[in-house]
Amino acid sequence: MKKSGSASRPIHLGGIRRILGTVFLLLFTYGFLGWGTLSRTLASLLSKIQLGPILLKFLDEGFGGGAFFVAILILGSTALFGRWYCAFLCPLGTVQQMVSPRRMVQGGRLFRDSTVDAWIRYGTVGLVAVLLLGGRASGWGITPIGLNLLDPYGLLGRILRDLIFPILVFLNWLLFLVGRVFELYVPLFSYKPDLPVFFTTFLVGGSWIVLSRKRSRVYCGSLCPVGTFLGLCGWASPYRIQIEPKDCTHCGICVTTCPTGALRKEPSGKVLLDVDRCVLCMHCVEACPKGALRYGRGNRQTKTLSPSRHPRKGRQWEETPISPLHSRRYFLGKVARLSSGLVAYLSLTAIGGAVTYGLAPEQFLLRKRAQGPSGKPNLPSTPPGSLGIDRFTSLCISCHLCVSHCPTGVLSPSLFEYGIKGLFQPVLDYKRGFCEYTCTRCGEVCPTGAILPLSVESKKTVQIGRVKFEQERCVVITQGTICGACAEVCPTHAVGMVPYRNGLDIPTTDNALCVGCGSCEHACPVPRKAIFVEGVVVHGTAEVRKPLYTRPREPVKKEFPF
Repeated sequence: MKKSGSASRPIHLGGIRRILGTVFLLLFTYGFLGWGTLSRTLASLLSKIQLGPILLKFLDEGFGGGAFFVAILILGSTALFGRWYCAFLCPLGTVQQMVSPRRMVQGGRLFRDSTVDAWIRYGTVGLVAVLLLGGRASGWGITPIGLNLLDPYGLLGRILRDLIFPILVFLNWLLFLVGRVFELYVPLFSYKPDLPVFFTTFLVGGSWIVLSRKRSRVYCGSLCPVGTFLGLCGWASPYRIQIEPKDCTHCGICVTTCPTGALRKEPSGKVLLDVDRCVLCMHCVEACPKGALRYGRGNRQTKTLSPSRHPRKGRQWEETPISPLHSRRYFLGKVARLSSGLVAYLSLTAIGGAVTYGLAPEQFLLRKRAQGPSGKPNLPSTPPGSLGIDRFTSLCISCHLCVSHCPTGVLSPSLFEYGIKGLFQPVLDYKRGFCEYTCTRCGEVCPTGAILPLSVESKKTVQIGRVKFEQERCVVITQGTICGACAEVCPTHAVGMVPYRNGLDIPTTDNALCVGCGSCEHACPVPRKAIFVEGVVVHGTAEVRKPLYTRPREPVKKEFPF
């Protein structure tokens, strides 16, 4: 009875982890796919505790911003308790835990050879660090392409928005058709799918699921740069999984249930723990038939825990044998690998920065949209509050949270509109929608500060692009008919109408008043737009049109009006 009672503690910890992980996953899902003020507020709050966006925001704010203190809190607690962040706060880890089988022979590792697997892990972190810090040091700006592709928060956001949401909309359409047959009211969502982005996300998400089914949480153990970085911070954490050798029968069940490959069995039967791979899922603790594993603090001086420190009074717990992967020699090897990465950065920053940013601006930065003057491509438009292309592409983590909450659908995931550096980052696509004149939602939810929050009044004067008009495409000239749709929808009166001939009016533009919202381009009825918005490298300030006539105020009568 005593033994079964003592086993309730580790099982309870595993249950708490599953409950917390599920709750956070549901909250993140609602934040991305929900609608309304509550969804935006929830998404904004949850994004502030995600390490990937925090690191990018810290690079922008420096040591004086709030991101620095949140990062210190997460990293400091990781150094004490291990990778608790990966246990339940990372929603992608929870999803991976759900789709993974409970037991497998080689879970959590890409390769059986620990050395090869370690080179992949730390090489990935080194590459991400080189792209982030190297571009900034060389003057090209932060290059978050590595973090964009591998960060768990951004990856989950893209899966939810670009893969799950279109599937839900498709099911909504089917339900709408069924409702029409049975005369039931079903609200219909309006959505224009982006097929290239959908299929790209489908391939990435599908590969990730297949890999999880075959190697469990291999992403957390071998590919995730955030997890590897947290593992480096917590490799010497005093709180970890402990093993009692007296109770261990060397059955190896704990090794097969470990989803990240943190536990391994030597030929002698001794079980070793790779601390920086452990995500504290508690599967090994729950699976051990003898209760030989627990999570707790180990005494590094005596290799034992005092009986008074644990409910199992009268028994001494021997500290988990430290894997050779965590000896001082191996730690120095880690430092050497990271140092070699920093040395390689001196050469890679020049090459990587040139390829991802400045080698050929006409090919890597300009938007591939041949509808500008003389058929030349024009620059993409970035969201208001991003201040310009360079800053936006340096800080955006491609989570697509702003895309999810854009009310008009003008924000769309990009492929190569910003070049390789800005892969998957949002871009304003005026064929899909227009930037609402009084909307500031994208800045409210952006987790990295790539889009700064704006007041409604200040947003009305932010110039994210300039209007261009090509008369030879306008239906007033080509068909001799009345139009003027662009002038009717322009909120700043940057587009007006002037007499043309035969009683027709033709549009005229004033870029001093234009904010680049794209209402005119979206409303233009011709396939190859006669009026369109050309993006700017750095956002400007538009002028405010003064009213042509102001009605004088009548004096207020003091007597009773009637």
